[in-house]
Amino acid sequence: MNIKTVTEQIYHEIRDAILSQKIPAGEKLTIKMLHEKYGVSSSPIREALTRLQQDGLIEYKPNVGMNVIKLDKSDVKEIFLLITELDIIAMKFAMASIDSKGMLKELEQIHKEAENCISNMNEWTALSDEFHLEFYKFAQNNRLTEIANKLRMQFTIFSNEYEKEQENRTAILAEHKCILDLLKHGNISEAEIFLHEHMISSLNRALEVFDNI
Repeated sequence: MNIKTVTEQIYHEIRDAILSQKIPAGEKLTIKMLHEKYGVSSSPIREALTRLQQDGLIEYKPNVGMNVIKLDKSDVKEIFLLITELDIIAMKFAMASIDSKGMLKELEQIHKEAENCISNMNEWTALSDEFHLEFYKFAQNNRLTEIANKLRMQFTIFSNEYEKEQENRTAILAEHKCILDLLKHGNISEAEIFLHEHMISSLNRALEVFDNI
């Protein structure tokens, strides 16, 4: 196995553990600890940690080392409100693209798949994220996507928690359907308003689970 493959594997394992809170907020990460856990050399571990730092999931402080990020409620509000505005911009760009009809077809397919697997939290969560990511895919603006990706990593720490409740998954699915229907009928301005309301609802869900993270 080459070093790139090892780095990729370690990166995904640590990232998924942070996003699922198996590695909790504020946890100290050391090369020694990760070497003992994964049984690999320090080089791929360092590369994986560098990527996680770029993702905004861990932070480095001189004389302290690497720790998983620990966010307060004001951080959560900032993240959700900013990702809301970025999603709206991406949606507007995507609807102005030459393949907006193709995007709407893909959104419809994603929504149907999400309906069919609502009882499977892991599959459903991936599809829920994909619904939003379609806007960035069709917006075709690399800088917009790059900014959003880092915030979305931090966003996912909280969405993973409130999406454990099927009641919340059902509500989010209905909200996605409303956005899709508005876009299909060309009501882009109304879709923007509803997307904003949808994300504010998600923020409120995140704040409800905040104390448990």
